[in-house]
Amino acid sequence: MLKRCLLVRFSSIGDIVLTTSLIELLASNQTRPEIHFLTLDHNRPILEGNPHLTKIISLPADTKLKALQNFAAQLSAYDYVVCLDLHNSLRSKYLRWRMGDHNWRKFCKPRLSRFLLFYITLDRFRPDYEVTREYANLIQHHGTEVPSPRIYVSEEEENRIGNLLRDEGVSGDFVVVIPGAAWKTKEWSSQAYREMISLLRRETGVSVVLLGAKNDAGCDQVYQADHGTVNLKGRTDLRQAFAVLSRARLVIGGDTGLVHASEAVGTPVVMIAGPTSWQTGARARHPRSIEVQTDIWCRPCSKDGSRSCYRRQQYCMTDISAEMVSDAASRILAQS
Repeated sequence: MLKRCLLVRFSSIGDIVLTTSLIELLASNQTRPEIHFLTLDHNRPILEGNPHLTKIISLPADTKLKALQNFAAQLSAYDYVVCLDLHNSLRSKYLRWRMGDHNWRKFCKPRLSRFLLFYITLDRFRPDYEVTREYANLIQHHGTEVPSPRIYVSEEEENRIGNLLRDEGVSGDFVVVIPGAAWKTKEWSSQAYREMISLLRRETGVSVVLLGAKNDAGCDQVYQADHGTVNLKGRTDLRQAFAVLSRARLVIGGDTGLVHASEAVGTPVVMIAGPTSWQTGARARHPRSIEVQTDIWCRPCSKDGSRSCYRRQQYCMTDISAEMVSDAASRILAQS
């Protein structure tokens, strides 16, 4: 019987968003266990407001080994029935070693399968491979249904961001575009985004809001005032960004944390999938979402887009046209 359990995932935004599926699954258990989640300080907002979490525990990103050792001793006092390592990183492995008397279960990353896929294009993945289902298997849940990832945004947060949007002239329906990504290979070109926004505005007349971090140059390159876009780059924290996403009718972007977060707040997406794919977790999960991708032999080539493209040009991105993305967005908007 699960009475108190610890979930561990330190980064990144998209990966932590996917682990919320396991939180939903644990909360649906008849025993209603007490759930604690351990992450890094800057990722704590992803989990805030989740009614199923008893405690969110966070660490500074620069925590040293000695401090982590002391921290492990503090965690041991909670007497967890089970600890789930959803990261399996050097930091989490050290934590497992220091808390060795606990019942640990670890998520085994498909490193060999990914290596074979990326470097010799040998696909050994099961056709039904899904990260959230692999997490569910750690608690012996072998059913076909796994809850969708979920981020909770309060009504107060939505109302506050609604005031900001109205101040910017956005009072009706709008689409969010997220041009940036952690790695350049996952970024569609700024020119393609501009063309897509022009087509989408001509077809639907919907307002467009650009969302990104303070250092995200892509938003500035895509922004065109005469196209009726609003640039919120660097003007929202993570919780405020979630509130923007939750109010949007649609979100368009690459395989990024905020795009996965969009689905977790209930908003469908058009995911522009380049060097990553479903084998790496780059999958749209909302029933009305659409993935736009190219079927070429060298894709996927990287787990997260960190590997540089070795071809003459990055065909997995350049072969995706503005018309393809605009058409996918128009189909979703027509459905809703």
